[in-house]
Amino acid sequence: MKFTHFSLAVVAITPCSNMVYAEPIDLGELEIVESTVQDEPAVQQHKAADIYKSYDPIDSGKSVIGKEMISQSQAGDNDTTRLIQDLPNVQIDIDQEEVSLQRIQSVRPSDFSISGGATFENNIMIDGIGVNSVQDTLSNSFSDDDQLEFNAGVTAQSVYVDPSLLESAEVMDSNVSAKYGQFLGGAVNYKIRTPSKQFHMNMSGGYQADEMVHYKRDNSDMEEGEEPSSKPNFYKYNGSISFDLPLTENLLTLVSYSRSASKVTYTNDETYGGDNVPNRDISENYLIKGVYTYSDNLSFIGQLIYSPYIHQYTSSNVINSFQETSSSGMQGYIAAEGYQGLTTWNSKFSITTNDSSRDAADTKVRYVGSSVDWCSKSNCYEGSLGDLDFLQKDYRWSFDMTTPLWSGDFRWGADLSYTQAERNRPNDVYSYTTSKKWTGTCEDGDITCNGGSIGTGYTYYPANFAEVTYSSQALWLEYERQIANVNIRAGLRGEHNEFLNNYNVAPRLTVNWEFLTDTYLTIGANRYYANNMVSYALRSQDASTYAYKRTVNSSTGEVSDWALKKTTSAYLFDTDTLKTPYSDELTAALTFPTPLQGNLRLKTVYRQNRDRFSVSDTNTGTDYYRNMENEGKSDYLAYTLEWSGGFEHHRFNANVTWSETHYFGQKTYTGYEDTSDEVYYSGSVMTRDEINELSDIDNYASPIKASIGWSADWFNRRLVTNTKVNYRGSYSYIGDSQENIEIDSSTYDVYEDLKKESFLTMDLNLLYKLINSEKQQLNLKASVKNVFDSSPNATTSEGKRYQTGRTLWLGFNYAM
Repeated sequence: MKFTHFSLAVVAITPCSNMVYAEPIDLGELEIVESTVQDEPAVQQHKAADIYKSYDPIDSGKSVIGKEMISQSQAGDNDTTRLIQDLPNVQIDIDQEEVSLQRIQSVRPSDFSISGGATFENNIMIDGIGVNSVQDTLSNSFSDDDQLEFNAGVTAQSVYVDPSLLESAEVMDSNVSAKYGQFLGGAVNYKIRTPSKQFHMNMSGGYQADEMVHYKRDNSDMEEGEEPSSKPNFYKYNGSISFDLPLTENLLTLVSYSRSASKVTYTNDETYGGDNVPNRDISENYLIKGVYTYSDNLSFIGQLIYSPYIHQYTSSNVINSFQETSSSGMQGYIAAEGYQGLTTWNSKFSITTNDSSRDAADTKVRYVGSSVDWCSKSNCYEGSLGDLDFLQKDYRWSFDMTTPLWSGDFRWGADLSYTQAERNRPNDVYSYTTSKKWTGTCEDGDITCNGGSIGTGYTYYPANFAEVTYSSQALWLEYERQIANVNIRAGLRGEHNEFLNNYNVAPRLTVNWEFLTDTYLTIGANRYYANNMVSYALRSQDASTYAYKRTVNSSTGEVSDWALKKTTSAYLFDTDTLKTPYSDELTAALTFPTPLQGNLRLKTVYRQNRDRFSVSDTNTGTDYYRNMENEGKSDYLAYTLEWSGGFEHHRFNANVTWSETHYFGQKTYTGYEDTSDEVYYSGSVMTRDEINELSDIDNYASPIKASIGWSADWFNRRLVTNTKVNYRGSYSYIGDSQENIEIDSSTYDVYEDLKKESFLTMDLNLLYKLINSEKQQLNLKASVKNVFDSSPNATTSEGKRYQTGRTLWLGFNYAM
């Protein structure tokens, strides 16, 4: 222990004379205690954590889920969307609990909607770098129409990340800073944690199988004597391992590997033999991150993520239909950050890629059922619709700076990016869609003829390569200042991309008034411009497709030559006239302090989305065109009530959102390919694809959703529990009324608005510390979803009579 005498000189400049003087202040004897810096704890000491935090008065639309809660709630799969799905103004597919083999098999992150935007209209980022797919992620089903142009199962997120590596997940649903752009819905930023200064190892795993799921059977529309489909047979697992490796005092590294996989047994239709066919999904994630501290005010960061994904699919009513899609996402960046005086800055260069390739047979043929021995239906199918490759590359440089100015903070930044998107059909594809009974002699090379059946119609899709490249520039600035008890944040974001050659200016304004102690009124007026979705631009480079017909005379055995009946041309659009879709937002929030160290917030968000891409059709009888337009529009209105608080070892959170999303009936940019399958809905004849798209929109627009969360630690933090109760209000959807209508001598199925009942469910996560020492910890985890086995009221597909009830995931985590 030492005693030393100190004095402090205070330096001042007089405004009149510019003279400098120093006046010493005697501090007397100060006690200096020598100490050493304690090592970081070897393992994370879990305790009750906030479900999420969202009470920044200026950022009234920002919610943050911290590392502690991420670790507690991640006992099951590695779907990062599960972390954010309970936040206000965030909605996932209402049919998420539908029991379809494709849904069970997928281990990708789920798509989601924010503030009424479409699932592809969000800006999803990892460490501030966008990982957004520019291809069409709506038309990603296994229907023939979609598979001709798109790979099934793709999501709006092009690179995936292991949730166990996250420091936080930030969601911005309104009142978004000018720093962020390229969205009509909202912005999400997954922040990967910084490497530790001490060596650590963390290993985790989880498992689920069909025996751990209780299925709810829906017999409501079963016909007499009909047997329900069999329950799914599957298993899923995930595992990860990471190391914090401090190579030197100034160089810290983090390396990680994780793997999630599923195996689902598909059962072929009884008319196709009823054989069992296994299919798999495999998602891997490799990460390496390094942080080098060059000096006190300068650091360098480098990071590389590689996330390959493999998806297998076999149709239950088509033979030789196996296809495998490989989708590999990669993101790498180098960054420098530092400060000079009171000015902080950050500069980052990144490369993000997504390579999606499908391997499948190039020909699909329909046969008359009586002509084959592998199928007992009247019409039987074989084959698939060919290989398809998609590649996206994004190069981006960003810079931002914050400096004090005029008693406030001035922030500005710039973003420069270059995007290359390619779609390639390497081989010609033939789809034989009609056939007729035939007992004549088959010509050599006629694959549609087998002695009992012969093809009478097909569509030819030529091999085709399409490419779109464009650069984008953005400059943003923002000034924030406190004046008395009013805080003002005013920003402006200017954007330009050479693809549409539009210059867009988006003003952002937020005013926050503390009219009582710790009580705030926040008002915001903002504009956002959409990110780039170039699927339609790629489709504009499609080769024309050709439909052929031939006649077969069964009595004479005469077969005519193939004759061209219809040509379908590519999309038509003019980038000189298309505008960038935008959203104008008004928002207001009241934030109050409450007992239990809590906060209560009432918030409203109103959005007008305009100039959305739409299509109009031109059909000359033989040629068919699609014209791009800006006629689409939608409105979104939401009211949200949020509360959080807690005491001692308990944290609570609750929110309820009432929202209304209104679309104005336009055809979206995706268009509709199949006009032969039409139904009657809302006073007009529509294609079934149009109906499906309207249903997809509604599936992300539940009018009422609510969530209550309770996080607690027990027995000296030995047991940590995380309980969530979720409510979804009654919901209208478009469905088959089981009635028909005749119009102009044609008969159509009548579709109408049907109702799903409200749905209340409780989820429970448990974490028990089996080994709990300062240097190592072994945690056992269990995740029980839908504890009370409620019926989710999801749509049941035709022939699929089950819905997901109670489910269980088991897992562990070991750290040292």
